[in-house]
Amino acid sequence: VLFQIKETTGSVEHLAFSPDGKRLATSSNGKVVRIWDIESGEIFKTFEGHAAVVYWVEFSPDGKSLVSSGRDNTTRAWDIATGKTRFTIQHASEVAAAVHSPDGKQLATVCNDGQVGLWDAATGQAVAALVGHRGSVYSVCYSRDGKLLASGGSDNTIRLWDTSTNDGIATLSGHTSIVHGLTFSRDGK
Repeated sequence: VLFQIKETTGSVEHLAFSPDGKRLATSSNGKVVRIWDIESGEIFKTFEGHAAVVYWVEFSPDGKSLVSSGRDNTTRAWDIATGKTRFTIQHASEVAAAVHSPDGKQLATVCNDGQVGLWDAATGQAVAALVGHRGSVYSVCYSRDGKLLASGGSDNTIRLWDTSTNDGIATLSGHTSIVHGLTFSRDGK
């Protein structure tokens, strides 16, 4: 054990390693996002601004920013160097996850409204809304090459989207319950 996280604001909801593997970000039900230094086990930076549970946290591919999302219907992009909010995206419902495209140019968010939102990662401006799920969407990820986006939700399906056209290209059904998490294989096959 390198260190034990001693979160004082509530339970840890999600965690993510920085691209260089030197830091760990955590989100909590105490409305706080923290970055921990893995070598020392100490808090490197704390981000406050969410008004409710923070469900998700992820570093940008270049490691210079962080996104968080949660029950307060927002996705927030944070500048790690300054600790300030770069932008806030207001959603119509709780945001279960927010992920960067592999090139870092786009964010995908998933909400209880059944949509996958696509956003410009530099500005937070809306790019597209992908519609197809029949219920809340809880998980989202890009393929390693960024050509596909997958989303999963309460309709017990995984939907695959072509990122060049934003069109739905497949629906994977057969799950007997909610799809809370998903990932592409490392080799992309």
